[in-house]
Amino acid sequence: MPETSLLRKLDDAPIWAIGFRPFFLLGGLAGVSLLLLWVWVFSGHPLVALTPLWHAHEMLFGFGPAIAGGFLLTASQNWSGMRGVHGRQLMGLAGLWLLGRLALLLPWPGLAAGLDLLFLPALMISLWPYLSGAGQQRNRIFLVLFGLQIAGNLLYHLEMLGTGLTLARSGIYLALHVYLLMILVIGGRVIPAFTRGAIANARISSWPWLEKGGFALVLAWLLLELIWPAAELSHWLALAAGLSQLLRLWGWRPWQTWRKPLLLILPLGYAWLVAGFLLRGLPPQWAPPLSLATHAFTVGAIGVMMHGMITRVSLGHTGRELKASGLMVTGYGLINLAALLRVAVPWLLPSFYMPAMIWAGLLWALAFGLYVWECAPYLLGPRPDGKTG
Repeated sequence: MPETSLLRKLDDAPIWAIGFRPFFLLGGLAGVSLLLLWVWVFSGHPLVALTPLWHAHEMLFGFGPAIAGGFLLTASQNWSGMRGVHGRQLMGLAGLWLLGRLALLLPWPGLAAGLDLLFLPALMISLWPYLSGAGQQRNRIFLVLFGLQIAGNLLYHLEMLGTGLTLARSGIYLALHVYLLMILVIGGRVIPAFTRGAIANARISSWPWLEKGGFALVLAWLLLELIWPAAELSHWLALAAGLSQLLRLWGWRPWQTWRKPLLLILPLGYAWLVAGFLLRGLPPQWAPPLSLATHAFTVGAIGVMMHGMITRVSLGHTGRELKASGLMVTGYGLINLAALLRVAVPWLLPSFYMPAMIWAGLLWALAFGLYVWECAPYLLGPRPDGKTG
């Protein structure tokens, strides 16, 4: 049967040309809608399906995979030299992601689990042809990390299905740890490379002993947190991991990038990763509540890094100049302010906890709203140079 003209038009639409286009748009919209929903609930309007576990799940298994998936579907094209996932296959992936988000709002946990558990395996299968070839060994770590995310999502749904197993929090923390490893790996690749590419005579220092030792410390802490989070060794490992990543960040000399906000935002996101480790590394008598370090990782490291990457990729991969607009710089400021409100205010000014939480959520949503407002036309439209992608 011949294809219909409608299907051909959909297939050829710019948004289905490459992975970052639909998934950055969906991720940006999720960054707005999920936070606004949560602010509504948190400010005293409870909804049955929208619990703290739902909030954590949707940020780590909804928002996060959209951004990470869009990035890797695009990067895998560059790594392999093959045309990336596009057209109807990309439509199918986007549809699976959207089905999972809608299903989590329904009061049927079996249906929600069945639909939500489809996207990440489909994403892995889609990435496999690009990461299975010769020379892709170092990039296959992302398949392992997505596999761990699938395991974390399964743990979450096993509890939601009423099995009596209290595994949801373990699944959520497993997913969080996956993102921290992604930031460690991707940040270590792109921040020095982008700095060298953007700044003449940029000075970048990297030490093999620190790269290997720092990764080992982070991995050891992440594993200990999953297996025995109350261990006294945990805060010492977190402190050592934080100091190792602080030294790594220092070697990149991020102050060289202060005139280039599109570049500066990435080491700022990495600095939130360092802050999260150092907060977890404080002695118990000085340490803030666990949730504050967790949100340094989530609102700070994950949020800021992802916001920085999607703005950069949305410009560069649609053939536009790599220069942050005023709207983008405003978004960078808003999302960092959101992280600061979420982490610092409850610790230092606990009487302002409620307004700080609400404003942090609103600022996060506004930051991603500005991204969608400015970049949606780039994602939906053709490249100005006429190239595919």
